[in-house]
Amino acid sequence: MVEPINNFQKIIGHKENIEFLKKLKEMPFCRSLIFYGKKGIGKRTLALVFAQYLNCLNPQIAPCGECSHCQAIEKLEYPYLDVIFPGLENIKEIKDDEKYEEMLDLRSQYRLFKMKPETSKKDNISINLIKEIKERMKIKVDNYRIYLILEAERMTQEASNAFLKTLEEPPEKVFFILTTSQLHALPTTILSRCYLLKFSPLSIKDIENYLINKSYPKEIAKRASLFSFGSLRTAIELANRGEKIFINEIIKFVEVKKESSYFLFKNLYEKYSESEYDEIVNLVRDLIFLYRGLLYQKLGYLDLSQIEPKLKYLAEKKSFKEIVNSLFKLNQIYEECEYNLNKRLLLFHLYSSLF
Repeated sequence: MVEPINNFQKIIGHKENIEFLKKLKEMPFCRSLIFYGKKGIGKRTLALVFAQYLNCLNPQIAPCGECSHCQAIEKLEYPYLDVIFPGLENIKEIKDDEKYEEMLDLRSQYRLFKMKPETSKKDNISINLIKEIKERMKIKVDNYRIYLILEAERMTQEASNAFLKTLEEPPEKVFFILTTSQLHALPTTILSRCYLLKFSPLSIKDIENYLINKSYPKEIAKRASLFSFGSLRTAIELANRGEKIFINEIIKFVEVKKESSYFLFKNLYEKYSESEYDEIVNLVRDLIFLYRGLLYQKLGYLDLSQIEPKLKYLAEKKSFKEIVNSLFKLNQIYEECEYNLNKRLLLFHLYSSLF
């Protein structure tokens, strides 16, 4: 489990973004921000630490992480911090029903909270939430008020349109922070009204050092950081698996030949057709990790022999075209996991990604 971070010094990377955020108290024209970059690299974490910085009771060392304001923000209990995300019915909901640990659940790169049958691609940020934000802003307070909007690309068109004037002219001491891993999916009308802060993937060395400092064995930290592709969230999940990152089924899926693929699929189908839906999602995601690793090996960015010699051999054996085609199909299937809850159909699609 990721531990909550409560001051700038504990954040890995993003130093330029941190220095910029520290200046925003003196920049009244810059109150609407978009944090963009791949998932799991610290956008949400830095947004929360920035909220602590704005409201810390010890301004000389802000954020101290120890005062009542910093502690309340860390626990998502601060009255002037509102977190909005797809599928939320009202702003109060997260403070009543969800805990901080669930926000940092590492099970899925695509799903913020536990995947449930009623959760699907249709989940969005509705206009009702935007209207609620505008009503709450009418209440005058001396503290800084922060609205953190996660996966902002999931705002409906109605919500985006209703939000434009508010983003353009936020009230005094109000900050909007929109996070997204799909900048292209945000309307240009939203983009033009916000200051964009790019979050780059973390370095392998920084992630490895972080894991070692958290008492993970050096070899495990090394393997997990190599396969993290710059995402600390992914690295921690992989490190928690211990000595073996990938189960044998994953390796077999990659090395199987066309003439014997039926038997692999038969075994896979028998095992996963009756399993929990999340198990299939994790299976697809692990295959994406592995094929991405094979591609990086092919491009010379990774040395998979440091993880498992067989993986390097598989990368050399497969062509660029085979790897890229499979990776493309797997990513499509992973996106499909968001809205297609038919486990058997997903497994058949997975089989088709072999060739």
